[in-house]
Amino acid sequence: MKNSLFAAVILFISLNGFSQKSKKNNPDNDLLRSKIDSLELMLQNAGEILKREKDSLVGIITDLKKNKQESTRKSKNSDLYSADYILIGDNKWAATNFGGSSLNFSSDYADDWLSDNNFYRCLDEEEWIEKINSDEPAYFVLEEPLYCVGYFFNLRALKKLQNNPPNGWRIAKYEDFNDLFNHTVNLKIKSTTPFQLLAGNYSQSTNIEAKKKLCWTGQIVNDIYNLSLFPVSYFSGFVSLLTFNNSLNLFSRFDEETNKIYYTEIGPNNKLQPAERRFGSEAYDYGFLVRLIKK
Repeated sequence: MKNSLFAAVILFISLNGFSQKSKKNNPDNDLLRSKIDSLELMLQNAGEILKREKDSLVGIITDLKKNKQESTRKSKNSDLYSADYILIGDNKWAATNFGGSSLNFSSDYADDWLSDNNFYRCLDEEEWIEKINSDEPAYFVLEEPLYCVGYFFNLRALKKLQNNPPNGWRIAKYEDFNDLFNHTVNLKIKSTTPFQLLAGNYSQSTNIEAKKKLCWTGQIVNDIYNLSLFPVSYFSGFVSLLTFNNSLNLFSRFDEETNKIYYTEIGPNNKLQPAERRFGSEAYDYGFLVRLIKK
Protein backbone atom coordinates (compact mmCIF):
# COMPACT_ATOMS: atom_id res chain seq x y z
CA MET A 1 0.00 0.00 0.00
CA LYS A 2 2.80 2.47 0.93
CA ASN A 3 4.79 1.68 -2.30
CA SER A 4 1.70 2.13 -4.49
CA LEU A 5 0.86 5.41 -2.81
CA PHE A 6 4.45 6.67 -3.23
CA ALA A 7 4.45 5.74 -6.93
CA ALA A 8 1.13 7.49 -7.44
CA VAL A 9 2.45 10.64 -5.78
CA ILE A 10 5.59 10.68 -7.99
CA LEU A 11 3.54 10.12 -11.11
CA PHE A 12 1.11 12.85 -10.12
CA ILE A 13 3.93 15.38 -9.56
CA SER A 14 5.56 14.47 -12.89
CA LEU A 15 2.36 14.74 -14.87
CA ASN A 16 1.34 17.95 -13.12
CA GLY A 17 4.72 19.53 -13.94
CA PHE A 18 4.51 18.31 -17.49
CA SER A 19 1.00 19.71 -17.84
CA GLN A 20 2.16 23.17 -16.75
CA LYS A 21 4.83 23.17 -19.46
CA SER A 22 2.54 21.81 -22.10
CA LYS A 23 -0.34 24.23 -21.55
CA LYS A 24 1.18 26.77 -24.01
CA ASN A 25 2.52 24.16 -26.43
CA ASN A 26 -0.54 21.88 -26.44
CA PRO A 27 -3.87 23.67 -26.40
CA ASP A 28 -5.71 20.37 -26.28
CA ASN A 29 -4.78 18.94 -22.84
CA ASP A 30 -8.15 17.35 -21.95
CA LEU A 31 -6.65 13.87 -22.00
CA LEU A 32 -3.83 14.92 -19.67
CA ARG A 33 -6.27 16.71 -17.36
CA SER A 34 -8.37 13.55 -17.19
CA LYS A 35 -5.37 11.48 -16.14
CA ILE A 36 -4.44 14.01 -13.48
CA ASP A 37 -8.00 13.98 -12.11
CA SER A 38 -7.91 10.18 -12.03
CA LEU A 39 -4.63 10.21 -10.10
CA GLU A 40 -6.00 12.79 -7.66
CA LEU A 41 -8.97 10.51 -7.02
CA MET A 42 -6.60 7.56 -6.49
CA LEU A 43 -4.63 9.59 -3.96
CA GLN A 44 -7.80 10.61 -2.13
CA ASN A 45 -9.08 7.03 -1.98
CA ALA A 46 -5.70 5.72 -0.83
CA GLY A 47 -5.60 8.33 1.93
CA GLU A 48 -9.08 7.38 3.11
CA ILE A 49 -8.14 3.68 3.14
CA LEU A 50 -5.02 4.37 5.18
CA LYS A 51 -7.04 6.49 7.64
CA ARG A 52 -9.63 3.73 8.08
CA GLU A 53 -6.89 1.15 8.65
CA LYS A 54 -5.18 3.43 11.19
CA ASP A 55 -8.47 4.04 13.04
CA SER A 56 -9.16 0.31 13.05
CA LEU A 57 -5.71 -0.48 14.49
CA VAL A 58 -6.09 2.23 17.13
CA GLY A 59 -9.46 0.74 18.11
CA ILE A 60 -8.00 -2.76 18.38
CA ILE A 61 -5.08 -1.54 20.51
CA THR A 62 -7.45 0.42 22.78
CA ASP A 63 -9.68 -2.64 23.29
CA LEU A 64 -6.67 -4.85 24.07
CA LYS A 65 -5.39 -2.35 26.66
CA LYS A 66 -8.85 -2.09 28.23
CA ASN A 67 -9.24 -5.88 28.44
CA LYS A 68 -5.77 -6.19 30.00
CA GLN A 69 -6.56 -3.53 32.61
CA GLU A 70 -9.91 -5.16 33.48
CA SER A 71 -8.29 -8.59 33.72
CA THR A 72 -5.51 -7.26 35.96
CA ARG A 73 -7.96 -5.38 38.17
CA LYS A 74 -10.26 -8.42 38.56
CA SER A 75 -7.33 -10.71 39.31
CA LYS A 76 -6.03 -8.30 41.93
CA ASN A 77 -9.44 -7.92 43.56
CA SER A 78 -10.15 -11.64 43.48
CA ASP A 79 -6.78 -12.54 44.99
CA LEU A 80 -7.05 -10.04 47.81
CA TYR A 81 -10.77 -10.40 48.58
CA SER A 82 -10.78 -6.93 50.13
CA ALA A 83 -14.07 -7.11 52.02
CA ASP A 84 -14.97 -4.80 54.90
CA TYR A 85 -13.72 -5.73 58.34
CA ILE A 86 -14.32 -4.70 61.95
CA LEU A 87 -11.43 -4.40 64.42
CA ILE A 88 -12.30 -6.02 67.75
CA GLY A 89 -9.43 -6.49 70.16
CA ASP A 90 -6.54 -7.96 68.18
CA ASN A 91 -8.68 -9.48 65.40
CA LYS A 92 -10.06 -7.92 62.23
CA TRP A 93 -13.37 -9.71 61.72
CA ALA A 94 -15.09 -9.75 58.32
CA ALA A 95 -18.12 -7.51 58.62
CA THR A 96 -20.43 -10.23 57.28
CA ASN A 97 -20.45 -13.97 56.73
CA PHE A 98 -18.58 -14.98 53.55
CA GLY A 99 -20.76 -13.77 50.68
CA GLY A 100 -23.13 -11.83 52.91
CA SER A 101 -24.50 -8.38 52.21
CA SER A 102 -21.53 -6.04 52.50
CA LEU A 103 -21.44 -2.64 54.15
CA ASN A 104 -19.63 -1.45 51.03
CA PHE A 105 -20.53 -3.40 47.88
CA SER A 106 -17.64 -1.90 45.90
CA SER A 107 -15.11 -3.66 48.15
CA ASP A 108 -16.78 -7.09 48.34
CA TYR A 109 -15.20 -9.46 45.84
CA ALA A 110 -16.54 -12.76 47.21
CA ASP A 111 -18.15 -13.74 43.90
CA ASP A 112 -14.99 -12.96 41.91
CA TRP A 113 -12.81 -14.96 44.29
CA LEU A 114 -15.16 -17.96 44.35
CA SER A 115 -15.48 -17.95 40.56
CA ASP A 116 -11.72 -17.73 40.03
CA ASN A 117 -11.22 -20.67 42.41
CA ASN A 118 -13.82 -22.91 40.73
CA PHE A 119 -16.58 -22.93 43.35
CA TYR A 120 -19.97 -23.75 41.81
CA ARG A 121 -22.69 -21.15 42.46
CA CYS A 122 -26.15 -22.68 43.04
CA LEU A 123 -28.84 -20.19 42.17
CA ASP A 124 -31.91 -22.27 43.03
CA GLU A 125 -32.99 -24.97 45.45
CA GLU A 126 -32.86 -27.77 42.87
CA GLU A 127 -29.19 -27.08 42.11
CA TRP A 128 -28.36 -26.97 45.81
CA ILE A 129 -30.09 -30.31 46.48
CA GLU A 130 -28.02 -31.80 43.65
CA LYS A 131 -24.70 -30.28 44.75
CA ILE A 132 -24.94 -30.34 48.55
CA ASN A 133 -23.35 -33.79 48.89
CA SER A 134 -21.40 -33.87 45.63
CA ASP A 135 -17.62 -33.89 45.19
CA GLU A 136 -17.77 -30.43 43.59
CA PRO A 137 -17.18 -27.43 45.88
CA ALA A 138 -20.44 -25.52 45.73
CA TYR A 139 -22.32 -22.79 47.56
CA PHE A 140 -25.93 -21.69 47.67
CA VAL A 141 -27.14 -18.11 47.33
CA LEU A 142 -30.38 -17.36 49.13
CA GLU A 143 -32.81 -15.10 47.33
CA GLU A 144 -33.35 -11.48 48.36
CA PRO A 145 -33.77 -10.32 51.07
CA LEU A 146 -32.37 -13.40 52.85
CA TYR A 147 -29.11 -13.29 50.83
CA CYS A 148 -27.71 -10.90 53.44
CA VAL A 149 -26.90 -13.79 55.82
CA GLY A 150 -24.16 -15.10 53.50
CA TYR A 151 -23.50 -18.14 51.31
CA PHE A 152 -24.03 -21.72 52.46
CA PHE A 153 -21.08 -23.96 51.53
CA ASN A 154 -21.22 -27.72 51.06
CA LEU A 155 -18.72 -30.12 52.67
CA ARG A 156 -16.29 -30.14 49.71
CA ALA A 157 -16.32 -26.32 49.62
CA LEU A 158 -15.70 -26.13 53.37
CA LYS A 159 -12.66 -28.40 53.02
CA LYS A 160 -11.34 -26.27 50.19
CA LEU A 161 -11.90 -23.04 52.11
CA GLN A 162 -10.17 -24.48 55.14
CA ASN A 163 -7.09 -25.52 53.15
CA ASN A 164 -6.94 -22.47 50.86
CA PRO A 165 -8.90 -19.48 52.18
CA PRO A 166 -8.75 -16.10 50.40
CA ASN A 167 -5.28 -14.59 50.53
CA GLY A 168 -4.74 -12.72 53.79
CA TRP A 169 -7.77 -14.27 55.53
CA ARG A 170 -8.52 -17.33 57.68
CA ILE A 171 -11.68 -19.04 58.90
CA ALA A 172 -12.79 -17.99 62.38
CA LYS A 173 -12.60 -20.90 64.86
CA TYR A 174 -14.40 -21.51 68.12
CA GLU A 175 -11.42 -20.08 70.01
CA ASP A 176 -11.80 -16.83 68.07
CA PHE A 177 -15.48 -16.54 68.97
CA ASN A 178 -14.64 -17.37 72.58
CA ASP A 179 -12.05 -14.56 72.62
CA LEU A 180 -14.64 -12.26 71.06
CA PHE A 181 -17.16 -13.18 73.75
CA ASN A 182 -14.64 -12.67 76.55
CA HIS A 183 -13.65 -9.31 75.08
CA THR A 184 -17.30 -8.28 75.26
CA VAL A 185 -17.61 -9.58 78.83
CA ASN A 186 -14.62 -7.49 79.88
CA LEU A 187 -16.42 -4.33 78.77
CA LYS A 188 -18.61 -4.83 81.86
CA ILE A 189 -21.67 -3.08 80.47
CA LYS A 190 -24.35 -3.93 83.03
CA SER A 191 -27.34 -2.72 81.04
CA THR A 192 -27.08 -5.48 78.46
CA THR A 193 -25.64 -8.99 78.13
CA PRO A 194 -22.50 -9.87 76.13
CA PHE A 195 -24.67 -11.81 73.70
CA GLN A 196 -26.87 -8.78 73.07
CA LEU A 197 -23.74 -6.75 72.28
CA LEU A 198 -22.68 -9.31 69.65
CA ALA A 199 -25.92 -10.32 67.96
CA GLY A 200 -27.78 -8.28 65.37
CA ASN A 201 -31.42 -8.08 64.30
CA TYR A 202 -32.22 -7.65 60.64
CA SER A 203 -33.11 -4.03 59.95
CA GLN A 204 -32.07 -3.46 56.34
CA SER A 205 -35.50 -4.11 54.86
CA THR A 206 -39.19 -3.58 55.49
CA ASN A 207 -39.80 -7.19 54.41
CA ILE A 208 -41.97 -8.62 57.21
CA GLU A 209 -41.01 -12.24 56.52
CA ALA A 210 -37.29 -11.41 56.65
CA LYS A 211 -37.67 -9.45 59.88
CA LYS A 212 -39.56 -12.36 61.45
CA LYS A 213 -36.92 -14.92 60.46
CA LEU A 214 -33.76 -12.88 60.99
CA CYS A 215 -34.49 -11.48 64.42
CA TRP A 216 -33.60 -12.83 67.86
CA THR A 217 -37.03 -13.26 69.40
CA GLY A 218 -37.50 -11.52 72.72
CA GLN A 219 -34.00 -10.01 72.68
CA ILE A 220 -33.10 -6.36 73.07
CA VAL A 221 -30.18 -6.10 70.65
CA ASN A 222 -27.52 -3.39 70.71
CA ASP A 223 -24.98 -5.04 68.37
CA ILE A 224 -22.18 -2.55 69.15
CA TYR A 225 -19.83 -4.27 66.68
CA ASN A 226 -22.32 -4.39 63.80
CA LEU A 227 -21.33 -8.03 63.10
CA SER A 228 -24.87 -8.95 62.04
CA LEU A 229 -24.98 -12.37 63.67
CA PHE A 230 -28.46 -13.38 62.50
CA PRO A 231 -30.18 -16.49 63.95
CA VAL A 232 -29.62 -18.70 60.92
CA SER A 233 -28.58 -22.32 61.31
CA TYR A 234 -27.04 -24.88 58.96
CA PHE A 235 -29.02 -25.53 55.82
CA SER A 236 -30.17 -28.67 54.03
CA GLY A 237 -33.07 -28.73 51.62
CA PHE A 238 -35.52 -26.16 50.38
CA VAL A 239 -35.64 -22.55 51.52
CA SER A 240 -39.00 -23.21 53.16
CA LEU A 241 -37.20 -25.71 55.44
CA LEU A 242 -34.28 -23.41 56.23
CA THR A 243 -33.78 -23.30 59.98
CA PHE A 244 -34.17 -19.85 61.53
CA ASN A 245 -33.97 -20.71 65.21
CA ASN A 246 -32.61 -19.45 68.50
CA SER A 247 -28.96 -20.05 67.66
CA LEU A 248 -26.44 -19.33 64.94
CA ASN A 249 -24.10 -22.07 63.75
CA LEU A 250 -20.91 -20.96 61.99
CA PHE A 251 -18.37 -23.38 60.49
CA SER A 252 -15.09 -23.67 62.44
CA ARG A 253 -13.12 -26.57 60.95
CA PHE A 254 -13.31 -30.00 59.37
CA ASP A 255 -11.48 -32.98 60.90
CA GLU A 256 -10.31 -35.50 58.30
CA GLU A 257 -9.65 -38.25 60.86
CA THR A 258 -13.06 -38.18 62.51
CA ASN A 259 -14.88 -37.00 59.39
CA LYS A 260 -16.68 -34.38 61.46
CA ILE A 261 -17.67 -30.79 60.96
CA TYR A 262 -16.92 -28.62 63.99
CA TYR A 263 -18.86 -25.40 64.29
CA THR A 264 -19.51 -22.65 66.80
CA GLU A 265 -23.01 -22.36 68.16
CA ILE A 266 -24.02 -18.89 69.29
CA GLY A 267 -27.32 -18.34 71.07
CA PRO A 268 -29.13 -16.13 73.59
CA ASN A 269 -28.66 -16.42 77.34
CA ASN A 270 -24.93 -16.03 76.67
CA LYS A 271 -24.70 -19.48 75.10
CA LEU A 272 -21.51 -19.94 73.13
CA GLN A 273 -20.21 -23.46 72.64
CA PRO A 274 -18.34 -25.70 70.21
CA ALA A 275 -20.48 -28.26 68.42
CA GLU A 276 -19.94 -31.09 65.95
CA ARG A 277 -21.80 -32.85 63.19
CA ARG A 278 -20.68 -36.12 61.63
CA PHE A 279 -20.88 -36.45 57.86
CA GLY A 280 -21.41 -39.91 56.41
CA SER A 281 -23.91 -42.40 55.06
CA GLU A 282 -25.81 -42.39 58.37
CA ALA A 283 -26.38 -38.61 58.39
CA TYR A 284 -27.62 -35.80 56.20
CA ASP A 285 -25.23 -33.35 54.56
CA TYR A 286 -25.58 -29.69 55.37
CA GLY A 287 -24.36 -26.33 54.20
CA PHE A 288 -22.71 -23.98 56.68
CA LEU A 289 -22.06 -20.26 56.90
CA VAL A 290 -18.44 -19.06 57.17
CA ARG A 291 -16.97 -16.01 58.91
CA LEU A 292 -13.44 -14.85 58.07
CA ILE A 293 -10.72 -13.05 60.03
CA LYS A 294 -7.79 -11.11 58.60
CA LYS A 295 -4.45 -12.77 59.35
